[in-house]
Amino acid sequence: MEASYTTETRIYKELHDELGNDIFYAMIYAEIQDLQNPIKKETLLDNLDKIYVRTRNFSKVNSRIETGEQFEQNLKQMLNYTTEVIIKKGNPIDWSKVEAEKR
Repeated sequence: MEASYTTETRIYKELHDELGNDIFYAMIYAEIQDLQNPIKKETLLDNLDKIYVRTRNFSKVNSRIETGEQFEQNLKQMLNYTTEVIIKKGNPIDWSKVEAEKR
């Protein structure tokens, strides 16, 4: 129960404090800016796109991690949205040889 409460609290905080604030600021921006100006309109659309991507990926972050055949593709997709990874002198990993528990 404690783990569930902690997870739910974290999710609520992220939704309310972070995503909610982003939406609020996008709404304020839309109200006070001249959206006939192509640059300002594009800024708003970029902000909305970022909010949309974060919303779509929210369920991925909080769902079961796929460790089957699509693991490598799913891992790259998850990292692409949230993390920048730099690998130096790394050899490609054959994920099919890595046990699912270690993935």
